[in-house]
Amino acid sequence: MVTGYDHLAFLIGVIFFLYKLKDIVLYVSLFTLGHSATLLAGVLGGIRTNPWLIDAIIGLSVVYKHSTTWMASNACSDFSQTPKSQC
Repeated sequence: MVTGYDHLAFLIGVIFFLYKLKDIVLYVSLFTLGHSATLLAGVLGGIRTNPWLIDAIIGLSVVYKHSTTWMASNACSDFSQTPKSQC
C-alpha cells in the first residue's frame, strides 16, 4: 500500500506537462505543503483515518490531474474543432 509510486506519478505528470518553471514550483510547493499539513495533523493533532481511503484519494487526484492535462493538450491538436486563434 505505502510504496510512493502514486507520488512519483503525480510529480512526473506535473513536471512533464507544465512548461513554465513558475507553474512547476507552484505545484510542487503546494504538493509539499499539503503533505506537511496532513502529516502534522496526524502526528501532532492525533487525527486518525483509514490509510486505504487516503491512498484512494491520492490515486483519484493523480487521475484527475492526468485527465485535465490530457484534455488541455488535446484541445489544440490538429484534429480538434478549436479555432487556432484560441489555442
